[in-house]
Amino acid sequence: MINFEDFYILIYGLMAIITLFFIKGNSSKATNVIFVIIFTTLWVVLFGFRDFSTGSDTQSYLYSFNDFIQNKNYIDYKDYKDLGYYLFLFIISKFTSNELLFLFCFEILIIVPLVVSFIKFNVRKAFFLFFFFCSFFFFKSIGINIMRQGVSISFFLLGFVYYMKSKKSYYITFFIIALSFHASIFLPILIIFFSRKIKSPLLPICVYLMAIVLSFFNFDFNLLLSYIPVLSFLFEDRLQSCVNLNNSEYQIGFRLSFVLFNTLFAIIGYYFYRLNVVNHIKYYNTIFYTYLLLSANFFLMFNIPYSDRSGLLSWIFIPLLLYPFIIYRIKYGTIKLYILCLLIFIFFYNI
Repeated sequence: MINFEDFYILIYGLMAIITLFFIKGNSSKATNVIFVIIFTTLWVVLFGFRDFSTGSDTQSYLYSFNDFIQNKNYIDYKDYKDLGYYLFLFIISKFTSNELLFLFCFEILIIVPLVVSFIKFNVRKAFFLFFFFCSFFFFKSIGINIMRQGVSISFFLLGFVYYMKSKKSYYITFFIIALSFHASIFLPILIIFFSRKIKSPLLPICVYLMAIVLSFFNFDFNLLLSYIPVLSFLFEDRLQSCVNLNNSEYQIGFRLSFVLFNTLFAIIGYYFYRLNVVNHIKYYNTIFYTYLLLSANFFLMFNIPYSDRSGLLSWIFIPLLLYPFIIYRIKYGTIKLYILCLLIFIFFYNI
């Protein structure tokens, strides 16, 4: 087995060095695609062939895989919300019982749709976007811990790119796949459709600020969700499982650090909104409003353990919020973003 942490930092360091060359010159489509493929392969190999002790949820996934092999003809229908995962287990178990190959195929399912979304978003900036995404602490988390949610997020982002291109059959298909792996993705899907109808940032900003106040006073958002039929059906059992965890395992209550972190990027998003970058990025306002509303949801989840898994639904939009740095006429914009990403990786790597 390879030393995971050392190789993780090494691969990221190589990406950071190569990104410097992309900053200096105008890279071609082919160059972007080639380097995206190279580093996709490196990340898949690193994550897929990691030691089984790496990642707090790795053993749980291996258990579900082995359990499925031993009971191939049985599916527990209480888990029908994650039917895509069980279909994945069914297909993989037909070809192998090797645990390493299982994790390897799982990582392909996580990372490949993600990088395809970057290529489809802007092939000439695909490597930039990949580097930005890898700079954030949640990239490692979706690769070794919350892997089902990682698959869901990757297909959601791919669907979102096609949504921005108004290719209905594609985005519906990818949204359905995302939902089949983790029902929590229903919330960002719902919000992006809602955000597209919003004409002014006033509403999402007010919701954002109100959520901070309510979270500070420990408002029980979990209780409110139990009265909303569709959201209760999708999330209540998952939230309850988090509530039942030993609170000593995770800090609960108002998290100022997370509020400041999300607010930093909310301010950047508002700055670009004021610059009217929507003229260059058609759906930028939708991205900004969605980020604010998903951040509000995150703040209201502070009273349950592992609320950062709700935060992830907002954080995945940060690379898209930062995207104007590399295509808009901002003095040293790409350099500023590059430095910001390095600082985020250095200071938040072990969060």
